[in-house]
Amino acid sequence: MKKALAMLLALIMLLSLAACGGTTAETGDDSGSVYTEEMANAEFRGIYTDPQWDGSLPLVQEGEDNKITIGLVASANVTDYDENAYTKWLEEQTGVDIEFVMFAGSSSDAKTQISLMIAGGEEMPDIILGVSVGKATMKEYGRDGYFLNMAEYLATDAYYLNQSLREQYPTDEAYEKKVHAAKGTVMDPKNGAMYGFPYNYLTPLDTADNHLWINQEWLDNLGLKAPTNIDELYNVLVAFRDQDPNGNGVKDEIPMVGIDKKRCRDVISYIINAFMYYMPNYRVGVENDVVYSFYDQAEYRQALIYINKLVKEGLLSPLTWTQSTTELKSLMNPSQGELTVGIAAIPGEGFDEGNPSVEAYVPLDYMDAATPRGGYFPMYDDTFSYSNYITADCENPRLAFRLLDFMSCGESYLRQYYGEYGVDWEFVPEGETLPGHSGGEAKVIVLKPAVFQSVNAQNWHAQYSMCSEGYWQRYQPAHDGTYLGNIYGDLQIQYQNCVNRGQPEQVFYVMARNDEEDEIFNEYNTDLGSFIEQSRAKFCTGEMDPSNDAQWDQYISDLYGLHYKEAWVDVAQAVWDREYKK
Repeated sequence: MKKALAMLLALIMLLSLAACGGTTAETGDDSGSVYTEEMANAEFRGIYTDPQWDGSLPLVQEGEDNKITIGLVASANVTDYDENAYTKWLEEQTGVDIEFVMFAGSSSDAKTQISLMIAGGEEMPDIILGVSVGKATMKEYGRDGYFLNMAEYLATDAYYLNQSLREQYPTDEAYEKKVHAAKGTVMDPKNGAMYGFPYNYLTPLDTADNHLWINQEWLDNLGLKAPTNIDELYNVLVAFRDQDPNGNGVKDEIPMVGIDKKRCRDVISYIINAFMYYMPNYRVGVENDVVYSFYDQAEYRQALIYINKLVKEGLLSPLTWTQSTTELKSLMNPSQGELTVGIAAIPGEGFDEGNPSVEAYVPLDYMDAATPRGGYFPMYDDTFSYSNYITADCENPRLAFRLLDFMSCGESYLRQYYGEYGVDWEFVPEGETLPGHSGGEAKVIVLKPAVFQSVNAQNWHAQYSMCSEGYWQRYQPAHDGTYLGNIYGDLQIQYQNCVNRGQPEQVFYVMARNDEEDEIFNEYNTDLGSFIEQSRAKFCTGEMDPSNDAQWDQYISDLYGLHYKEAWVDVAQAVWDREYKK
């Protein structure tokens, strides 16, 4: 049995990064060099534009060196990586002998351990999997010769990656958009290098920025209908506060609650979107090719005034700014007694199987426009991530790349997420039509839905690959009386509400900043983000009054004093003009 290589690096041995001296092999097609002079001067051409591999398996022939080491963060849910069903399948299909280097702790801890290895001249694993070192650090490690430039391999050897992209985005227009997104997200603008292997995990039900739920039993008890605009929302919340909707004679009702700044739980974002399109992760919006950021807009202020009123009148709980996800879930799933929450922002998995909350709560659509700029249900774009790397210590980078590429095929995704074929899932029999959990036609039948969340040796309990449209679609009859059927049926409604609302004509999803833009953005971004979050909380909870002109003007002055326009608006405008303006 192969033994996973243990990497026990003590933080007290942190060495000066200025003294780093990594190991770089000689230049050559299959050497460990980061990139040749020719590759460094060539811009990224695209994915699989010069095919030199047809996906043939196995990846190595008998007698060839077939060992690849993979560094990843150990999951507590994985009992064995070496004898893991997914590991065994990869080895059988590819002929690669996989050995593991386990990073201790979290992904953030792994990032520190990688920097320690580089600083100390330690040999790194051939592949680093699922550890986001950050865009700036990725470029630094690539330029300094520690991460491989995969641009040429993406053009010649990305057979399965391209196959998944083509299936997921069947039209040329959609496909070209995604390739452009890969370029914008991962490419080093200085030399056209691609240091991170792109992966793109897409589950449509997760594209909605928030999942909103309303207690239908309370509506029925009070003879009310679900609100459709902010005035109706206010009236429903007042009724929830004052009319004892759970019927226990105790004033224990919480009309509305969520968690500020937390995806799927951000009830603040939900309300702001009635007043203006607001997607906090992207920081900026675009109208008629003019970039703006949300936080100095008149409609943003109107939203804060409305939220301040809700909090002041006991209609939106202050817990929204203090509680954890665990506490919110406990609040929504009381072990005994009556339900106490009227409207909540929480993911579908926030409801416990068997708890009355599963039946009581139904999806709540976004509110109609309170201003001409509002009424949206924001959606995340399925942009690329870049947390998979081939290191300069890899002696066979083409083999390592092809292994990553094979992990991008549809069946690999299924095994990464659902577990072992024939044990945990199976394909829908040919000729049989079953409904998919997001609408449309299912491709697979999941036999054991809890594999990804449970402790086992079926997969690696992480997503590292592409997820093509043809494979995420699983059989799940909506609202069939089962826990998962009801939850996914409701999430399908949420998703369709999102689609029906539409998005603004122009949305800024991918910001491909150059080095100079990166520098000014990174210099001020953290301080800006912290200031905006703290100010929003103060305005909402009443520590500051958004209706007070003097206090609002001071906020705007402080905001601009933190280089808000230069770091966010001007940088984004430059990128938009360069990359997207027609």
